[in-house]
Amino acid sequence: AERFVEVRGVTMPLKWCSTCRIWRPPRASHCTECNVCVERFDHHCPWTGQCVGLRNYRYFFGFVLSVCSLCAYTLVVSALSFLHALAAALTDATSGGDRVGVALDERPVPAALSIATALILLCVCPLLCYHCSLTCRNATTSEEIKGTFADRANPFDQSCPANCRHVLCRPLPPSRLHLRSAAAEELGGPMILRNDGGGGEGGGGEGGGGEV
Repeated sequence: AERFVEVRGVTMPLKWCSTCRIWRPPRASHCTECNVCVERFDHHCPWTGQCVGLRNYRYFFGFVLSVCSLCAYTLVVSALSFLHALAAALTDATSGGDRVGVALDERPVPAALSIATALILLCVCPLLCYHCSLTCRNATTSEEIKGTFADRANPFDQSCPANCRHVLCRPLPPSRLHLRSAAAEELGGPMILRNDGGGGEGGGGEGGGGEV
């Protein structure tokens, strides 16, 4: 039997997960790395070793933002320090022709930090911009890759300010996982999920739930 849920006037089908033995809420997906279903699944992050979903996306976003901020700050301070040494070498008549080499000998650490942080920013800054775009549209990486809403409007997209508040600032919903779920699975029973009014990203709006 098929099951459906209505999200802001849009009917969305619920998929049955044969591994977790649950009806997955809207936007949930089964992660083959973690072997669990994750609500509002974004992606599996190999750097943190876990899935990024409904209840930890804001922390992943903050992690990427803090890395970019730290690298930008380090790059500016290191570059200014190296440029100060280079300017001193250019005005020093005894430094000879290799002024850059003199500055490198004077400030090797700032020069190395400038190069390293610039390379990190080239990798991480586009990632931050991409997730800023996802947040403003209330979309996920998984949905973008699969083209879930390529031919129709995203029912979870409200407005840019509302999406940012919803994704990053709303109170964290409780986890749907029951503490005895693992024991129930070992005994051959289905995975036990809470459904105590928190709701998922469907039904009565985009409510609670967590990594399922």
